[in-house]
Amino acid sequence: MAKFLTTSGIANYIEQIIRDADKSIIIVCPYLKVNKNAFDRLKDANRKGIRITVIYGKERLNANEEKKLHEIENLEIFYCQSLHAKCYHNENVMVISSMNLHEFSEKNNREMGILIEATNDEILFKDTLKEIESIKNASTQEKFFKKKPLLNVKLESDKIDPLYNSIETFYIPHLLQLLKENYLNQINKFSFEEIRNLISIPNFPNKGVTLEFGSRLNFKFDNAYDFPKIKYNNDKILHENLPNTLFYWNYKTLSFPNPYIYPEVDKNYYMNRNCADLISNRYFKIIKVVVDKLEFYKTDFQKIKWN
Repeated sequence: MAKFLTTSGIANYIEQIIRDADKSIIIVCPYLKVNKNAFDRLKDANRKGIRITVIYGKERLNANEEKKLHEIENLEIFYCQSLHAKCYHNENVMVISSMNLHEFSEKNNREMGILIEATNDEILFKDTLKEIESIKNASTQEKFFKKKPLLNVKLESDKIDPLYNSIETFYIPHLLQLLKENYLNQINKFSFEEIRNLISIPNFPNKGVTLEFGSRLNFKFDNAYDFPKIKYNNDKILHENLPNTLFYWNYKTLSFPNPYIYPEVDKNYYMNRNCADLISNRYFKIIKVVVDKLEFYKTDFQKIKWN
């Protein structure tokens, strides 16, 4: 159950969120001036391999703050000019508050906040994650995670295709094979964009829709005017058929980012055939549900006239 926090409680829980994270830390905060203690905690998280995402806004970072944050290799930075929200979370705990991650706020302001736990406040937690993802998609990325080296695995012909020799793309030939076996008549062509590490299949599973996959899975719609109707008709269907998958509805894009299907570097992922098959099957399950269950794919939705 959500818990009310005052200024000192907010500061304490923000520190705990950074300290106790196992996989990821997200900081959404318009004004940033990270104090030494918080910066040391972020450096500790970086050493443990935890991914840190910072979304800030209003004014660009000053030179000192920018230099300091850029020292953290496993940290990405996004800028959203209209940002006013403040939220801090790891995979288990979240604080939504009035407090900026700024020394002045903690020492001089009267702040209020709410503590939310993923296990006890599941719906609220997930709804907030969706909004954070939307803010992130509307932001400009200023710093990327440091590109991780390829795993030290010999590129054998029976394991992975040398063309797709990164941890984010090595599964691609296996998923393409699954798609061709099951939807041969619907897939006319595909293209590999090396810069974006992305496969694009136009007009699949229907005209006006493009399936994209690489480090994530997207369905992109040509006709943005139909998008609200598409979301309204199909959101419930997707959740019912894929209960363990997170769905983020973005402008013109129906995305399925999910830690269970993202081919990121992980101790359980190796660049071999078994892991390629595992990732491919997870992606294919989502694609099959979209193709089989979503009614608007049965016709050319560009010609549909909504009331």
